Amino acid sequence: EHLVFKGSAKMSQHELSEYAEATGTLLNAYTSREHTSYYFQGRRDNTEKLVEILADVIQKPDLSRYSYIYSYIWCIIDPLLYNIKLMQLQ
Repeated sequence: EHLVFKGSAKMSQHELSEYAEATGTLLNAYTSREHTSYYFQGRRDNTEKLVEILADVIQKPDLSRYSYIYSYIWCIIDPLLYNIKLMQLQ
């Protein structure tokens, strides 16, 4: 879920971070067993812009940087490999 915060067609990761910091906006996401949730928490007068940005990053995430995807894959695979090694030692 956090790959969407790497930017979109309209906003780079840097621009997204700068916007969030300049406006005091919290950008976050989480995945539970049954759903993934994305949310922005910011000022009420900024709601329209936040909905526009959220829709953009979800619908058109910038996944062109292979290295980001690769690093996230290893964040998942590495602990699995570690657990397999532990199981083999037992």
